[in-house]
Amino acid sequence: MDLMLCRMRGIPLPDGTMVTDDQLSAAIAAAPFIHARLGVAVVKAAVEIAPAEEQRRHEARQSLLHMLEGMAEPVPLLQGTPGE
Repeated sequence: MDLMLCRMRGIPLPDGTMVTDDQLSAAIAAAPFIHARLGVAVVKAAVEIAPAEEQRRHEARQSLLHMLEGMAEPVPLLQGTPGE
């Protein structure tokens, strides 16, 4: 983090040297593994769903899929020419 901050602020490192491109690239690559806020956490929770709720969700999904299938059907072309 210090390398990235020094580079963004345009200031030298504590040893007086400026941050090189290679140092910055390495710091960026390592950041998600070193700093918790830069990493992504995945939380898996065991959630129990009542059978009635699962059935309601299944029926809602099926209803939505049925509506979407109807929307995907092509509109029939008009017969004849305009003005007839």
